[in-house]
Amino acid sequence: ALKPLVPAGAIQSSQGMAVSADGAALYVASYGYGIARVDLATRAVSRVAADTPAMLDGIDGLARDGGALIAIRNGANPRAILRLTLSADGARIASVETLERANPEWGEPTLGAVCDGVLLYNSDAQWERYPDGPTPDPAVPQRPTRVRALRLRN
Repeated sequence: ALKPLVPAGAIQSSQGMAVSADGAALYVASYGYGIARVDLATRAVSRVAADTPAMLDGIDGLARDGGALIAIRNGANPRAILRLTLSADGARIASVETLERANPEWGEPTLGAVCDGVLLYNSDAQWERYPDGPTPDPAVPQRPTRVRALRLRN
């Protein structure tokens, strides 16, 4: 049976999630909060702050790549894919690197996964087709869903 990991409301607008390299923590993207870290042993929730100023709001997709998180930010302009390198203890973001931004081939980039050093992600969520919930607006034409690949390392 499923059981809550943290109390309701502990993390607002939960989006993408990634488990830490050591399996001790869960990172959760929260649209207006940034990145939350859940200690899986104690279930304590803390905010993961960046060592330097960084826009961490509007992150939707989140995946782990070694000691970094790959973040897909679609809730702020410019939309971007970021590498968030974590501190040794995983409690802070030591550096932020933009891997791709404002790609003209994107609609609204969203969730992705890392496989063999490549980020595979949906580059167009098409949320504007669903203004009132699960039924698409027939006036907004459907587009092909494009899964893109972004090599994260050589």
